[in-house]
Amino acid sequence: MPVFNLMTTDLILLALFEEEERRIIRSKVIRPHRADVFSLPENEFIKLFRLNKHVAAELIEKLRPALQPRTNRRNAFSVETKVFTALRFLAAEYIYFPSSPQELAQIKLDFYQYCQLPGVIGAIDCTHVAIIAPPDDDHHMERNFVNRKNLHSINVQIVSDNNLKILNINAKFPGSTHDAFIWRASNLKTLLSQITFKDCWLLGDSGYPLQVNMLTPFDAPSTSAQRRYNNAHTRGRCVIERLNGVLKSRFRCLRKHRTLSYMPRSAARIINAFTLQRHCGTELQQILLKLLIFLWLRINVEKL
Repeated sequence: MPVFNLMTTDLILLALFEEEERRIIRSKVIRPHRADVFSLPENEFIKLFRLNKHVAAELIEKLRPALQPRTNRRNAFSVETKVFTALRFLAAEYIYFPSSPQELAQIKLDFYQYCQLPGVIGAIDCTHVAIIAPPDDDHHMERNFVNRKNLHSINVQIVSDNNLKILNINAKFPGSTHDAFIWRASNLKTLLSQITFKDCWLLGDSGYPLQVNMLTPFDAPSTSAQRRYNNAHTRGRCVIERLNGVLKSRFRCLRKHRTLSYMPRSAARIINAFTLQRHCGTELQQILLKLLIFLWLRINVEKL
């Protein structure tokens, strides 16, 4: 069996584009052999696109009416190429936690210029997103989703840089879960324990424990130095509060007076999709992303 890696699969995608370009200049000639993405092993296909082949094929057919070229020009990209390109974009860990020295140095500099605290690489907080009351089953207990305000919710952990860019999101935990527990159980905490992140800090409120990689405010500052630190900490951490405000302003169904009418796993996927959409800039990316999110949810929510 041939060995596939990310470079190999990216070359396959490139071959798809090259094939489309060849269609521009060729006329009545036999088409060359098509670089078939579906020839990838199932595990490599999922790794590349985050969907299995069956769902991807179904997605392509559902998207075909919306993405079918509206022109007979030879330079029009096929539906398959458009969908695989968008899926590759979505699957490329678009929300990721920076780890290169250059990225970390830039984030530290941005925070330092903003709040005068050295070594800060992000601000962390949790926000509740209301959902309908889920039934008790093998996956979850209804009472676990009741938060301190007696509402059913998912407690979503978000990390932001100084420019309100989402660096990490975790929407796996029910509303009754404490912020500190989500942090302790998160992959991010494990990641930050690596040597790469020595002298790197997240800013968390008093609900988080003071520990390696986590700076919290003094509960009762008694010196001018402690008060200055608390003021700087508050200023730096406010970026995550601003980000939560931006998200709930843009996606009104995330507000506390609105409710996502889905079961927890589906609601978590919707939350992740919204945060991903915030990062997409160009009009083409927005159009493809909205179509993919809508149809992907339509396919998968029905199965939950």
